[in-house]
Amino acid sequence: MKNTLILIFAMLASVAFAQTEVEPFEHIKTFGNVSVVLTQGDSYAYTADENRSELKISVKEGTLKISHKQNQRMWSERTVVEVTYKVLRSIYASAGSEVVHKAIMEVDALDLDFDSGAFARLTIDAQSLEANVGEGAVLKLHGTSRVLDAAATTVAVLKAMDFKAQTVYVRANTGGQASVHAIEKIEAKASMGGMISYFGDPEYVKSSETMGGNIRG
Repeated sequence: MKNTLILIFAMLASVAFAQTEVEPFEHIKTFGNVSVVLTQGDSYAYTADENRSELKISVKEGTLKISHKQNQRMWSERTVVEVTYKVLRSIYASAGSEVVHKAIMEVDALDLDFDSGAFARLTIDAQSLEANVGEGAVLKLHGTSRVLDAAATTVAVLKAMDFKAQTVYVRANTGGQASVHAIEKIEAKASMGGMISYFGDPEYVKSSETMGGNIRG
């Protein structure tokens, strides 16, 4: 995965492609064999590599959607898309998509939803962050937030030990794994083989383990 991310940035640095402006959006949805590199800026636009012809990219009702064309999705090469945005409210990635950000994301509130083998590595400075991972997805977080509300299900992995939140609400089940960092308060629930590890020294700890769930701090 690390080698893949290095390749993404190398491609973007060495090859220049035309930027396409789009309608304003505050949400992103990406599907399939796509690597999305996010940059906060003063416009709404994207730049795609030489595999652009294989993609479907559109904005509808404030959501930027990126995917491969239906008949090419299963065997297409990974396509790199660089997206420039002004403000983001949510990111959804599925079916093996990758999402990275070039710098720190500064937001008031952000919803992250990753499933079906999607991968993301993000550094975020937020007031409130909601993060859900499922079905083998992996989400790596760095940064800070006043509140983190997170869930890991169906053998997905949330690595947020370097994401420091004042208050953390976290759930893990059906083999999901979550690592979080709580400063003042944490409420954790683990069930059906879910595992939660928490770091920091919160004054308030409330935990619930059922059906083989495990919580350790």
